[in-house]
Formats: sequence, structure tokens, C-alpha cells
Amino acid sequence: MLLPAGYTEIGVVEDGPSGPITVARPPRGGSPVALVLVPRPYDPTLPVRLSGLKALRNRSIATLLDWAETDEGLVLAGELVDGVPLRALLDSTGLLPVEASLVVLRDSLLGAATANDAGLPRGDHRPETIMVTRKGEVRLLEVGLTTVARPPYLAPEVWEGGPATPASDVYAATAVLVECLGGGPPYGGGDDLGELRARHLHAPIPVERVPEALRSLVRHGLDKDPHERCAEARLLLLELAAVAGGGLGSGWERRGREQLAAAVRPLEFLFPPPRLLSGGPAGAGSLALRHGGSPTGPVTGVGGGQTSDLAPLTIPGATPTPTPSPSPTATPSLQPTPTPAPSPGPTPATPATPGPTAAPTPTPRLLPTITPAPSASATPTPGPLTATGVRKLAFQHCTPGPGGFVCPFTITFDWDDPGGTGGTIAWHLSGTVVSQTTGCARPVAFSVSETTSVPQEPAGPHSASISGSLVVSADPAGPAAQNPSTAKASLDSSGASVGPVPFYGGSTC
Repeated sequence: MLLPAGYTEIGVVEDGPSGPITVARPPRGGSPVALVLVPRPYDPTLPVRLSGLKALRNRSIATLLDWAETDEGLVLAGELVDGVPLRALLDSTGLLPVEASLVVLRDSLLGAATANDAGLPRGDHRPETIMVTRKGEVRLLEVGLTTVARPPYLAPEVWEGGPATPASDVYAATAVLVECLGGGPPYGGGDDLGELRARHLHAPIPVERVPEALRSLVRHGLDKDPHERCAEARLLLLELAAVAGGGLGSGWERRGREQLAAAVRPLEFLFPPPRLLSGGPAGAGSLALRHGGSPTGPVTGVGGGQTSDLAPLTIPGATPTPTPSPSPTATPSLQPTPTPAPSPGPTPATPATPGPTAAPTPTPRLLPTITPAPSASATPTPGPLTATGVRKLAFQHCTPGPGGFVCPFTITFDWDDPGGTGGTIAWHLSGTVVSQTTGCARPVAFSVSETTSVPQEPAGPHSASISGSLVVSADPAGPAAQNPSTAKASLDSSGASVGPVPFYGGSTC
């Protein structure tokens, strides 16, 4: 590779994700950098993305320092990272512990969120472009250099020719999680792209390859419909915090980093020799840029090497070990108020007499604390938990599902816990859905009472969301559920409420 003016070659590392990497001193001195050639012809939009990539700063992303055009193509200069590729680690260990795997996902999502905030894709997310440092930190390479992942990690909408979106980055990151825990990409690899495409588009999500407590997380990251998948990395980060905190207890991130650091120690021979890094810390190693390594973005939340043991709410299916947390109460059943609803069934039945048939059923799923506020005083004032308000009720698009239309919703509550002792929040969801039996002229009312357990939190005000679904179970599930329905969420303790909020549910009419 022809080096840009002023760079002095120190050596070459042959095994970068996208080809050899030249280690060089920059023109004005300082620590050695990694130089990677993107040969001609290259994506004409790449230089535009490079301008945005150079401005990013985030602990989860390796920094793009500079680039230059040469006769051969674009030469990209990036920082060096003391680490080895996740691919080498998986080849050595086969599988990773749960905490370590979740740290890989957490840092990957933080990096993706930073890039997406700047309007850039994460792009080629795979074990070869993820570095694990000696401290158990995760750094992303090649962020934004391409817009899509490789086939084993490629989202269904991109397989079908659609554009990559932040939801596509979520899909790729979740696919790598499955590989860390299950020994390979969700739908395998190989050279038969037609078969691989068919599996990504039509095969069931392989949740059986991950622990039961993580299966909901994987479903929300690998849903084949990008509109039903977590639309951006931060949404999956919220659920990750809740699952990990509820199922693994406090300190899971610290333990995960310790596991990663221990796992890379036997791979010392894979780190570049110290002679290539004479301008940097002794023993520092592997290359952060790789084929143009990645830039970074404004620091969002906790950096890659720090811990963030958030105190989440409890999620069903996550079994606490070190720090048990209360679980939410059993899933309630919504029943129409005019008359009892018939049992749901895949084949709609014609009732003998007109009557409501919609029987919504919520399946609440708690998300983590999203805006914890510090207590006003260093010494908590004892007192019971009090729900203070309902901030928001939102519905997503209803889709046909088993037994009827599934209408996902999220309710955001505020509460105050002066004593930091935890407690319960009692709430109602009520409203109306349309019914084919009534000719779509008379809405069917529903009402449900639910009590959600809140584990011990720091004293002070908090906010968190509860996510669930209304299943209209008795009407036929057709493809065009576009019937106006409404719902209202309210608190038992204060009477505070939000709504009615419109959504499209019920049967086809």
C-alpha cells in the first residue's frame, strides 16, 4: 500500500477483517495508527460518510482519525485497540457465558445507537468486526463503512432488497448474541445464499438456542417484520438492562467484562507484537480500524469500560440469582363488559345471536427504569411507594396473530419511592374495540385491573414503562385491521389517567 505523505510504516498485520493492516506513525508523531486501504472502485457515498464518522466519539467504537485519497483508493487511518477479534475468541471457546454475551450485545447496541444518532449505519456487524480488549471492553470496527451486514447477520428486509435501517443494525447485533450463546449464527452460514435467505425470511426464530429468560429479548431483536422488531438500538438496550438486572442481579456487567478479559488471556499470541506499538503503551495490541475502522460518537451514557448496573423492574422469565426481585402478578384477562366472550379459535364461528366477540387479553411485559432521578437528600425519608402519574399510553400497529389481532402497547408511569423500599403499582387499562358481530357499529367495552411489582430502587422519583399486548381473540384475523378503537390507562391510587388513545384493532369489517 502506498502510504499518504508523512506516514512511516512500522509493520503489517495480515489478519484484519477486510485485509492486511499497516501500522504506521502519523506525520506529527504520537501513537501508531492502523492504515487500511479501500481500493478503487469504492462506494461513491463513502467519502460523505467518512466526514460524519471522523466526528464521532464513543467508547464502544474505534475512532477514525483521518483519511486520504491515493491512486490505489482511500487510505483510512484509525486508532489501535488492545484486543482480539470476537471471531477468534469464539473459535477458541465455542460459547461465551451469559454475562459476557450480554456485554457484547450491550456495547454493540451503544455503538450502533451512536452511529444511528448521527444518521450513519452500523453496517457490517459480525464477530470479525468486533474487538474484545484485555479489560473485557468491546470495540466496534468498520462502523459506517458499509451500510449492511454480511449474509449470516443480514435482516430480512435487506434480503428482500429494501434499505438498511437502524432496525437492521438491531437484527445483526442480536444475531451475534445468538452466536455467542448458541455456537453459530441464528440460521447458519455456508455458501448457499438462496437457502440462507429462505431461512432468514421464513424459518422460526431459534429462541431455543438461548436461555429462556433471554428469549423475549431475542424475539424483539430478530423479528422478521422490521415494524415489529425494536426500531432502534436504544429500545433493545432498555429491555437488555431489565432482563440482565432482573435475571442476573446487580454486577452482571462487571462479571461479564471479567469473563471476557479472562477469555482473551490465552490468546496473547493473536495480539500484534509490542514492537509494532513502540509509540504506545507496552503490550498494547490489535487494530481498531480494520478496513477503515470506525469512528465514534458523542459519549452516550456509560462508556465502554465503565459499568452501569441499573436497577430495573422485573421481567417474567428472568430468574434472579444474586439479587432477587419481585415478579409482576399473573397476566390478567380482559373481558368485554356487555357479555362474556366466546373462547378464541382459529376458525371464526357465527354466533346464534348478535353480540360482542372481542376479548382483548393483555400480556404485560415490564421494561426497565428509563428516567431514574436522584433522591433529593442523601438520607432517604422512609415512606411507601406512590404512583404519581401516567405519562404516556402508546399503541403500535396491530397485526394478525394466533387467535386474533395482537395490538402491542406501552404505558409509562411515574412514581415516587421516598424510602427506596419498592412496592406495587395498581393500574387499569380500559376502552373499546370494534366487533365484526356487531357490524362494526357498536364498540365492545373492555376493562382490566393489573398490579405491577416494583423492586427496591434508590429513594426518589422514577419513571418506567410496562409493555404488553391486547389480543382481540374471538374475531377472525384478517390482513387489514383498520378499525378505530380506543383505550385509556389510569392509576388506582391517584386516579391519574391518560387517553382515550386511538388505535386500530378488532376484526376486519
